Amino acid sequence: MGPNKDIGRIRSRLRFVLTAAVCVAAGASEAGTISGTVTGQDGATRLAGIQVTAWRTNRFSWYYTRTATASDGSYSFVDLQAGTYKVEFNEYDDPAYAHETFDNQPLLTAGSNIFVSASSIHSNVNASLAVASRISGHVYGPDGATGLGGLDVWAYRYDGGFGWRRMGEFAETGPSGSYSVGGLTEGPYRIRIKD
Repeated sequence: MGPNKDIGRIRSRLRFVLTAAVCVAAGASEAGTISGTVTGQDGATRLAGIQVTAWRTNRFSWYYTRTATASDGSYSFVDLQAGTYKVEFNEYDDPAYAHETFDNQPLLTAGSNIFVSASSIHSNVNASLAVASRISGHVYGPDGATGLGGLDVWAYRYDGGFGWRRMGEFAETGPSGSYSVGGLTEGPYRIRIKD
């Protein structure tokens, strides 16, 4: 086989590799973006370390990806698949602020849909989180007087198609049986107590 034929085959392979690389790069640039800023109730105080979850739904399932706000309260999701999203904001560690779903809704199913398509940019998916509410109480033994310590306490709220969702922070009863669950929005809850 002559050298000219070898060179021709090498050039063909190079053209194929370059074409494939261009296609991959073009596909990557077509992913969608959601970004925004999270502040306190005053709309000015930037909140760092808030967990932000982008939920994507189809008719059968929910998928999610998570990030956290930076020191200036900003966050972003890049390379999102096309689809319908809802964005949820939570502070889990000793929460001073209540959870929220964009746009200013207490439940995920009530949040606004964000339609992400190829190369779409949604840059103002912001939240101003309200000060959290708390549920407090005591857990007693069968005599109604002896406090039971070391029990797990969770708050649940009904959220449409999600059913009963755990909300707010995890709590544990103290030696006297007292507990306090924070990070809650106003609304009806059920309390689960587990040994």
